[in-house]
Amino acid sequence: MEITILLDNVKDVVKRQLSIIGKHHSTQKGDTLFAVSTLSSLEETVMQQYIEDGAQLVASNLSPVLQGYTFGKKAGLEKVSYLSFDVNTTRSNDALSEAAQDSVKTLLIAYVTQSVLAMVLPELAGKYATDVQTQLLATTRLVFTKTPPSSSEKTLADCEGSVTL
Repeated sequence: MEITILLDNVKDVVKRQLSIIGKHHSTQKGDTLFAVSTLSSLEETVMQQYIEDGAQLVASNLSPVLQGYTFGKKAGLEKVSYLSFDVNTTRSNDALSEAAQDSVKTLLIAYVTQSVLAMVLPELAGKYATDVQTQLLATTRLVFTKTPPSSSEKTLADCEGSVTL
């Protein structure tokens, strides 16, 4: 199972969430938090480090089945940063691979949002810290879920051979 996340998508969603938080939360004086929650271009570069930190969190939790891990530019898409995990499990449930990919993306979004909020609005970061833990558990379950062993039409009566002790 390969899980690939385009990092610009993560950054865009985080920026939208921060914008919504800033617009709908206010100080005790009644001023919106939009100016606090909107990041400058310099502050946005910190998001890249948070994404890398979140990727390490995912990698450490999937380490028993992680076959490969790539962080960089995708071939043919030099301007697009991506994160890719190659997971190797026996009887992988391929039907859940898209859900696992979405779960990793959601986890990274929650992790980055929580990390940014911890810097600028620490009182709001707790909700996202809980989301990170919940999503980490969900991601791990999705990746480790196996398809049942294949069944056979044969019965014990179909067995042939002998055993010598």
